[in-house]
Amino acid sequence: MRGLFYVFMCFLFLSGCSSISPWERGTLAKEHMSLDPSPMQNTLRSHQYGSREAASGGSSSSGGGCGCY
Repeated sequence: MRGLFYVFMCFLFLSGCSSISPWERGTLAKEHMSLDPSPMQNTLRSHQYGSREAASGGSSSSGGGCGCY
């Protein structure tokens, strides 16, 4: 039973592996397809959040602020 589960999981994870054609790479290289499409805006938001929370790092609400955003 356990072996069948492992085989199923291997097939599940291997199904995500695929090759990308050269003409598809241009579509995937666009800015809105990146993990962080607007890094400057996210940096500013995390700075503002840290300033409001009176804490820095971690992006969690572990500070002396009110917890509002």
